[in-house]
Amino acid sequence: MSITLTQTEIPLAKLTVHPQNVRAKTSDTEPESDIMGLATSIKAIGLINPLTVQKLDGGKWGVLAGKRRLAALGALVDAKAIKKSVKVSCNELPENFDATTALSFAENDTVRQMSPIDEFDAFAKMIDEGMAPDAIALAIGQTEARVKERLRYSLVAPALREAARAKEITLDVMKAFANHPDHTVQIEVYEALSETGQLQSWAIREKLRNRGVKVSDGIGQLVSATYQERGGEVSGDLIPEHSVLNDNAMVEEILLEKLQEAAEAERAKHGFAWADAQRSLDWQEMQAFGRVYPQEVEPDEASQKRLDAIIERLNAIEELQQSEEIDHETSYALDDEWEALSEEAAALQEAYTEDDLKRAGVIAHWQGSRVTITVGLVRPEDGEAATDASSKATDAANSGELTYSASLKSDLAVERAIALGAALCTDHGLADDLLKYKTITDVLGRVPCTHQLSVSASVAERPHAKPEGMDQSAINAMEDFKSKLDLRFLEAGSPHACFEAFRELKPAMKAKLVAYALAQTIRPGLASGRTGDVFNDLEATIMPNIRDFWRPTGEAFFGRLKLDWLVSILKDDLGMPDEAVNLAGGRKAAAVEFMERLFAEPYATLTEDQFAAVATWAPEGMQAHGTAADQDTAEESEQAIAAE
Repeated sequence: MSITLTQTEIPLAKLTVHPQNVRAKTSDTEPESDIMGLATSIKAIGLINPLTVQKLDGGKWGVLAGKRRLAALGALVDAKAIKKSVKVSCNELPENFDATTALSFAENDTVRQMSPIDEFDAFAKMIDEGMAPDAIALAIGQTEARVKERLRYSLVAPALREAARAKEITLDVMKAFANHPDHTVQIEVYEALSETGQLQSWAIREKLRNRGVKVSDGIGQLVSATYQERGGEVSGDLIPEHSVLNDNAMVEEILLEKLQEAAEAERAKHGFAWADAQRSLDWQEMQAFGRVYPQEVEPDEASQKRLDAIIERLNAIEELQQSEEIDHETSYALDDEWEALSEEAAALQEAYTEDDLKRAGVIAHWQGSRVTITVGLVRPEDGEAATDASSKATDAANSGELTYSASLKSDLAVERAIALGAALCTDHGLADDLLKYKTITDVLGRVPCTHQLSVSASVAERPHAKPEGMDQSAINAMEDFKSKLDLRFLEAGSPHACFEAFRELKPAMKAKLVAYALAQTIRPGLASGRTGDVFNDLEATIMPNIRDFWRPTGEAFFGRLKLDWLVSILKDDLGMPDEAVNLAGGRKAAAVEFMERLFAEPYATLTEDQFAAVATWAPEGMQAHGTAADQDTAEESEQAIAAE
């Protein structure tokens, strides 16, 4: 059915609520802030949407759609802002039209949306009339965030807004200029980029970034209070955190002061000899520095009691983080608690020596979006520089990007010991030679060999917090290897008979038995990079690639890292920025599940580089630091045994 609407103007005094109005039977009392907000809007920009009316008996017109607008007009009359005789824009329905159908039409009639810039103009007028953003949002039925977003267009120079209205530039390009509230700066950047043909939103933001520091940026948050106390020039913004600190020199001066304060606090905490601050570290220059590290200490009774309590709580936190019900706020709070407890646990088990404290110090620098503190540095004039792989690895670990809890380190060490054992079983000749060499050198006491092998012999203890969740590859490989061993000599009877039966075995089988037994003696430990230890030097020969025998799993590894670290591994180590962005805003459980599936079976959609990164990635301390020997050596050794 088609409906003919007649556009007309009717005196306000002749308008009343239609009996069939959807709001007619509700209370006549509307929230005062709601009605007054709408009234202010009408006063500022007029009545945007006409009322839908129908003629009633007695010379009145009934309002079918627009009761709130009618109430707002009445409020303006009460405030003496308008007179009752003022004419109001209306869409009139025929008198004989069924009111129910008319009401349905009125409620479902579509209204043409205003453009974003037109919305800004309307909101700006409301602000000039004294309305707050929340009142505007209430009056128009939109969110306060949307109102504020439109009002941010006021930060854009009027000439640029007009260019967007005329479609000379896109809305995205116009909005990019709001990143700096100074109109003069905006016009300068606009003209400069127009000349080079690079008038794109990313280029605009990059140029504006060099013209000051946003209060919401990491540096801005750190220095803003002090900067404003000292009278630094600020380009204000409707949203305070988007304001810009214009004096870059003052910002840098205060930043260095804050870095020095952080360095001094860390120096005092540990008792180091000196503290320094740098805007950014020159890593090439840092190669000349030495490094000292805390040594393991035996906790006293009180410390051990506290340590046990910390480990219990850390395990509880890890369980809570796996819950599907956990919200973001709780998850982040648990992450912070986990990090603090891990640091406390490490402090209970480690300490710097007095000699190291007398010569070492602290440097604080700005990295990424936060203060990063590197401790235990020894200046070239104060001591020997540390240049081994261990120092470099620890430098990276202390960069603030990623750290592991004491519990996780312990479990990784166990997993690595099992993987080393599985790898050792693939080179029987080396295992045989190593066992014999260890026994001989231990007895003669002429040269040191290794403390890594617990050969007396006994099975090394390998406690693990989540044994059911760790990768089973190495365990399965060991079980498969064991199933092929000839163990009948153990059933020969007396100990002497068993020994005689063992002596009858072929050399190749004896070598396999030695390899299997030796594999069980490997103690848990992460790669240290220490030289002078035979086993450490041979690790890369035994196991050139940890990923041949082990992979990180969700429950035992990824589930025990913070969401930010999982995102960092995806983006920086695996070259998967899009996936990192997608997971960053979600739940940690989803990120853990993604990483588990990714490492269990790399996706076919991965690029060559991504596939290689996933196939070889391992946490720091899992890959061997030694130099792998020529692979022909292992093959020749096996051939020699087989020939015997």
